[in-house]
Amino acid sequence: MTRILVVDNERELLDLLELHLAEFGMRVSKAASGREALNLLHQYPFDLVILDILMDEMDGFEVLREIRQAKMKMPVILLSAKHELESKILREGHLDSLLQTIMADYVLILQDKGMEWHLDLPSKPVPAAFDHDGLSQAVRNLIDNAILHGGGGKYLGVRLIPEGDRVLIEIEDRGKGIPPHETERIFEPFYRVDRGRPSDGLGVGLTLADAIVRRHGGVLEVSSEPYVRNVFRIILPVGPAASVKEKMEGTQPPPRTGTIPDSPESS
Repeated sequence: MTRILVVDNERELLDLLELHLAEFGMRVSKAASGREALNLLHQYPFDLVILDILMDEMDGFEVLREIRQAKMKMPVILLSAKHELESKILREGHLDSLLQTIMADYVLILQDKGMEWHLDLPSKPVPAAFDHDGLSQAVRNLIDNAILHGGGGKYLGVRLIPEGDRVLIEIEDRGKGIPPHETERIFEPFYRVDRGRPSDGLGVGLTLADAIVRRHGGVLEVSSEPYVRNVFRIILPVGPAASVKEKMEGTQPPPRTGTIPDSPESS
């Protein structure tokens, strides 16, 4: 049975999450503070941590840092119901630098698995306003998914493609892909294409990536040609933080489709 730790200083939300997760057959433990959560993490093994960001005394980012410093390997989902979070965490930065930093962490992993990899970046820096920790987590989740489920194709491609007032981040593998009837459901919590088979995943990585992208006013799309080209594509608005925040508040991201068109640079 999957064991999950839910951390939030609002008791009503804790109880609601416990009730919902129990419906999926999850074993749920609760913590009302960051310190309480860390104490439990040092005492018991957990498969997943669901962590509120805006907590008193010790916020979710501080808890996450301590989890990583302690080299705990379980996945962590960061949540917040506070709208004010968006203006707090949007920072000016460069998406090309973000992807370079992320890929540097995967070089040895890809070499060990015998996977060819490419990182394609524009010749000029790509400035944008984004949540560094959140977007990094989304991209890493997509790379992890490509390695775990598409590693049989022995290829990983990461591309950054500016297109006017938006930018595309593509994660490509050439593995077994996703059946057409599964493309909509893969973003549902705890849904796995390989259900019934042994797996290292809990079915939450894509759900989290999708939520983070949508929080940025973007959309996460997927297309799949098994053993030819499987792509997850993040589409984000770019510009100053104030401009991006206006887009986040004033527009709804376009509906996700099962098939995405090829971009000119990605052929």
